[in-house]
Amino acid sequence: MKNLFLVFAIVLSIVPGTSFAYIVNINLPDEVSNNLGLAVGPNGNVYLTTLSYGGYDNLWEFNTSGVLQNSTRVPIDTGFAGNLADIDFMDNGKIISYVAVETGPSTYERYIYTYNADGSSPSQLFTLPSSMNGLSCASPGILFLSSSEPTLYQGEIKSYINLFTVDGVFISRFLARYNKHIAGIAYDPDSESLFVTYLYTPEPFLEEYVKDENGDYKFSQAYDLSNVMVHSAMAFNFNDGLFYGAWSNQSFSVFSLDDLTKIDPPELILSPYHGLPIPGSLVLLASGLVGLAGLRKKFRS
Repeated sequence: MKNLFLVFAIVLSIVPGTSFAYIVNINLPDEVSNNLGLAVGPNGNVYLTTLSYGGYDNLWEFNTSGVLQNSTRVPIDTGFAGNLADIDFMDNGKIISYVAVETGPSTYERYIYTYNADGSSPSQLFTLPSSMNGLSCASPGILFLSSSEPTLYQGEIKSYINLFTVDGVFISRFLARYNKHIAGIAYDPDSESLFVTYLYTPEPFLEEYVKDENGDYKFSQAYDLSNVMVHSAMAFNFNDGLFYGAWSNQSFSVFSLDDLTKIDPPELILSPYHGLPIPGSLVLLASGLVGLAGLRKKFRS
């Protein structure tokens, strides 16, 4: 354990124009990089997973005052550059975790694991397709995982939210509205709404998806995030009426939906070549290169 390397400081001043939002600043050792997952435990403490090379701790627990309670290295052999990523808590009090295992130079296998809140007793649940990212867990044991696919048009991707059981059985998926890679997913168990953030948007924003009369998720509303965070959250969670969002290893925000302003849905980002089909030979080339593109490599291998 390397508890002495981690120092938390809460910024007590309320963010201007909001009713609740505040920021917790984090200083991690140089060997510990981005926050990849965030969850609030049954005890009310906040848990973070980090991209931690060379055997450093990768699971951190602190209370709501920002005081570190524990840090540990979860005993899963992820390889040197592998990592624990998105996490959430299940009804049984265990953490459910997206795990990327380095199997070779820039090659990874992806799994869903569970382990205790102290990082002990990890158990593999199932293997993920390589395109899956972004985990959120809903009672009673439904997992939401994001994925992205290239299209036949230059400058476009399609992002999906996929529903799985905790045993790895695929249930369904739906298309997200915005054509960027999804950064984080959060689930509100009371309303059953899903909240989504995206990577590399001009301004950070939040999308809400609600169930229609058929039980299918549909886009409902967009919210401005610029007054509560600098970039869209990579590690994102919802607990007891509050959002928790982290975008780096330096700080994370805590805020409620009331702190956000409703906005018109941001327009899709289109390249100058939008609408031009990609030649068939390039489609074949792209299919071979998609695993090497390095998208989100810094954040989630």
